[in-house]
Amino acid sequence: MKLAATIATLLALSLPSVVLADGYPFHNNAHEVIGDSLQLSLSDAQVIEISSTGLLTFSQEQRGLLKKFYANAPAKIRVISSTYNDGLDERDPNPVDCIWTSPANVGITLREKKKGDYTFDTEADTGPLLRISPDGDIYNRGVTITKDAAINLIRAAKKTDDVNELPHVAVTLPPPYRELGNAENNAAVKKLYEQLVESGKQSGVIVYHCW
Repeated sequence: MKLAATIATLLALSLPSVVLADGYPFHNNAHEVIGDSLQLSLSDAQVIEISSTGLLTFSQEQRGLLKKFYANAPAKIRVISSTYNDGLDERDPNPVDCIWTSPANVGITLREKKKGDYTFDTEADTGPLLRISPDGDIYNRGVTITKDAAINLIRAAKKTDDVNELPHVAVTLPPPYRELGNAENNAAVKKLYEQLVESGKQSGVIVYHCW
């Protein structure tokens, strides 16, 4: 992977045969942004940052490029993994999304020009409790932990205010490697997630996939 490499392409994706969920503008099976996007390649440090925190700090070059499209582009943005999508009833006006499309790439949505400012989600993520990196590392609140520690966190999950509802633990999964040579990495991430789900079942905790 080339450090701090930035690749910009405009993609006009057409998926007429696919039924798309409401919500973030990406297809969670194809791992592609729907519509025009600015594609940025990530450094190793940025991959770790996204894997551990769900946030991306742009390099100076990346931010300069993004400012050509959005003058108010922030220095840091929240990243949504392209492995899960769901309906969102309300979103800020003219939101700009950063979608993690492959381990070493993100896509920044390019919106049609409208009156008013574009909005960026830059808030630190309060969830999920667990994140898994493309190489199978587990993170909790930005810190790498072992599988046993993750299982202990799941077992210790507290119930919600609804006494009839089981405790929930959210897990964000990384986009898969697309190269055939990395199939083992993809399989390892899938297996790890399944093990966490199973540990939740044994403890009466719902472990679920989120963005």
